[in-house]
Amino acid sequence: MTPLDTLILSYGRAVDAEIVRVFEERLSLSFRIICCPLSIPDDLYAIAQDQPVLLLLSMKVENFGSLRQWINSHPFMQMIVFEVTPEQAVLCHRSGAWELFAEDDNLSVRLPMIESRCKDWVELKMPRKEEQQIQTMSISSIAPGMRKIYSKMRRIRQRQTHMWLEGPAGSGKKMLAKQLHYDSPFKDRPFYSVNIHSGKDIEQQLFGGVVAGRFRPGYFELAEGGTVYLDGILQLPLELQAKLLQMLKTGSFERDNRAYNVRVRIVSAARSSSEERLSAGLFHQELHQLLSEMFITVPNLSERRDDIPLMAKHFAADFALKNDYRFDDFHPNSLRKLMMHNWPGNIRELRSVCELAVVVSDSATVLPEHVLIPELEVDDREIGITLHQNNIKFIQNALRAHNFNVVETADQIGVGKSTIYRMIKNGEVHLNDK
Repeated sequence: MTPLDTLILSYGRAVDAEIVRVFEERLSLSFRIICCPLSIPDDLYAIAQDQPVLLLLSMKVENFGSLRQWINSHPFMQMIVFEVTPEQAVLCHRSGAWELFAEDDNLSVRLPMIESRCKDWVELKMPRKEEQQIQTMSISSIAPGMRKIYSKMRRIRQRQTHMWLEGPAGSGKKMLAKQLHYDSPFKDRPFYSVNIHSGKDIEQQLFGGVVAGRFRPGYFELAEGGTVYLDGILQLPLELQAKLLQMLKTGSFERDNRAYNVRVRIVSAARSSSEERLSAGLFHQELHQLLSEMFITVPNLSERRDDIPLMAKHFAADFALKNDYRFDDFHPNSLRKLMMHNWPGNIRELRSVCELAVVVSDSATVLPEHVLIPELEVDDREIGITLHQNNIKFIQNALRAHNFNVVETADQIGVGKSTIYRMIKNGEVHLNDK
């Protein structure tokens, strides 16, 4: 049986509860419905940016002026407005309303048409996003140094087998998780990433609950049939480990005395070996076993140098296409320069260097002088260079390439200008060549 698409049904505080119930009941015939009251628009945007949202509002209360820009910026949202007078109809349409209901309109007559429009809308919107992500990820699967890993991943792509990835920061663990998801029969289902390292409202992010007086559904709920990527899994508190273990064993979790069934693939990522935390009793042995049905160690980029030319060309071409720059290829000497570097920041650092090379290059071919990377000694790790020291050199080179224009540099390399100003204040980088 093909799983139903998820549709988030959100509603304003003045919308009658009976209207919400009728919509939920009808739309449940075609969608997996998650109801979410609209409190503050940013909250809904944070949990729903990857899901279609049908928003129910009342003209009596809502401030359409403040909502309009936010609603139009959401890629998968439609709005239905109730209790609209003839004089208010134009304002509602200008604010992006999909359907309008006057106070005496018959809801049951129009519901089948709305259900049909929702199905057409979701079918039209969702594949475009999926196709874009599949295209972005597919290039990595043919990198020579990763073929053994992808061979192992192919064994589980047809099933919702849980996978555990261990590897240093920036080594491409999330890229692998996305590749597994979008190369599987579940590619049309959601993919969510949760940063356990942040430690912020982790239980509410995973299982749903009330945050600052407002309810949020959790990612295990939203990702029905899809994938949840847990970055920093070893930092998960013991009490949440127990709750996650119980969910994996029973296929459900409890919230507010109600059971919620869960059917997702979990991809867990750790930057260090799990053995130490398992031995110390800081991570549950049985949970580790259930989450690591497929266990993969992701090597440093320096251990798979054959991947560098292919990845560099992909990162440069992708950046040039999205930002209207010219790029055809790297000069052979440029590739040799990339191959010599030790890449302490792994794939993340390689991407940054390639994107900056495209920016500073004055031709479609990236020459060696455009590849702005720190010292090329292959024993960088042996002399104790840190990622922070590497970033300092990278930002100093970027400033030089942009004539020490902080705003332009920050915009091009994707770093906040406040970060650069702070580094200047601390004497880590300079606005000259001293």
